[in-house]
Amino acid sequence: MQTDEFLDVLVRHWHNLRQAQSSPTSFAYVHYEWYYDDGVLKTKQWYDYNPHEPYRQREHKVYVNRWNDAIILETNDAADTIWTASNNGWVGKTDPDWKHPKGYTVKTKATLDKSGVFATDDRGWDKDGNLLWGSNKGPFVFEQCDTR
Repeated sequence: MQTDEFLDVLVRHWHNLRQAQSSPTSFAYVHYEWYYDDGVLKTKQWYDYNPHEPYRQREHKVYVNRWNDAIILETNDAADTIWTASNNGWVGKTDPDWKHPKGYTVKTKATLDKSGVFATDDRGWDKDGNLLWGSNKGPFVFEQCDTR
């Protein structure tokens, strides 16, 4: 599996302006940037109203699994994401074997479309089943904020 095409589509600045405007009570206006810094793939996320204070920043290692059928985004202190090819791009999901240090259940489902749509449904529940983060309203749908 080739990672170059996947990363070429993923690594950019994304935002969910259209979604936030059409459903402001359900979705905050969020920016999600994938970028390289000193050769390391990084992400940061921030609310549009507060661009200088990201609420999440992470570093990722990228590799192809031993069967050469999935791209793995290994993330420190978070669940790895397993990406497989689809007709229009890639589909990602949380590594089912990953365990949160606090015993939370974490599930991520994501799609990355070659046409420039990145949707992610990332949720976490405590040991009693209470939703800690994410939305029951559905995935955040991001569009490319820049062009290449």
